[in-house]
Amino acid sequence: SVFVPFICFGQGDFRKMSWGESVEDLKIAYPEVQFDKGFEDGFDMLTHSGNLIGIETQIVYAFSENKLVAGFYYLDPFDNYKDSKLRLKDYMSISSRLKEKYSMINEDEWIVTTWKGKPNYLDFAVYQGDVFLIERTEIEDTRIVHSLGKESDGLQHLLVYASYEWVQIMQLEQSDDF
Repeated sequence: SVFVPFICFGQGDFRKMSWGESVEDLKIAYPEVQFDKGFEDGFDMLTHSGNLIGIETQIVYAFSENKLVAGFYYLDPFDNYKDSKLRLKDYMSISSRLKEKYSMINEDEWIVTTWKGKPNYLDFAVYQGDVFLIERTEIEDTRIVHSLGKESDGLQHLLVYASYEWVQIMQLEQSDDF
């Protein structure tokens, strides 16, 4: 697998790419990478496996009308048995790197507050689905959201870099749901 240094954050909007660049631009930026192609929620998704500070990662590029609008890191997407303590440790490692570079705002969502304020039980609270850990920031036209929480298929650790255009599309879709 390809080692992806953390340094590439900030060079462009997501991993050497800038918002609005095309699929062809992505293939030129990473000629050695074999991308898997998918289509989800109206977006063309190009993915490949990688590594982020030692954590196995699915790296996803989202395109709308052949323009890059978002990038994601799905951390340990295939390891449903990874211990919640280790997942929390990974979350905290990435969080500290993000905080060195950006002013991240913590917006944890507590569903059940039994373990709130008890850091020794945070991994258990995440595992139970009692809390969804979220931190975010906005830099120019990029929104960065880092999260760890329980989904139907286990714990999901996600780091998203989204363009203003992606945010608008998502907000419009949510308002169309009503």
